Amino acid sequence: MKFLKWLFVLAFLSAIPFAMANEKYSSLEKYESVVLTFAKGDPTLSAAETTKLRTIIQHALMTGDITRAEVAAWSDLPHQENENLSQPNRDLADMRLQSVKNELSKDVGSTKKISLHNMATTSHWLGRNFHSSEAELDAVFAKKTSDAMERHAFKLIKKDGAPSKAIVVFKVRK
Repeated sequence: MKFLKWLFVLAFLSAIPFAMANEKYSSLEKYESVVLTFAKGDPTLSAAETTKLRTIIQHALMTGDITRAEVAAWSDLPHQENENLSQPNRDLADMRLQSVKNELSKDVGSTKKISLHNMATTSHWLGRNFHSSEAELDAVFAKKTSDAMERHAFKLIKKDGAPSKAIVVFKVRK
């Protein structure tokens, strides 16, 4: 019985630093996001939207190092649950992604991990899971496949994403 008490005490004490390390690690990371709006049919960022993107980049860089950027761009139509949009819509979303990526590369640098998600298709992880329920998402995130994004980034994109928009989510390490 005495042995079991000591075993319990040791297990409890060894778990405290582990929990503190995880808490400390998670507090070292935060997310910054921005919603960019495109004019209907236009693949380029306006001057105002470029300024908005640069402002959030500078804010993120002042608080830490941007370790990852997730970019999701829509055409002028909503994301379809089970099928791709037409080729012109996919091309428009691709051009919008490239427009955002070009601006990101200027300020963030090309060495950072930038993931692009064309929301006119369902061929990528985000597209396949965009319309999933919370219960389905729990199972998806539990698997943590190599192409999966982090839950927080996914939620920001799902909440703010819409036609004629691009969502940029930065993971910032302090």
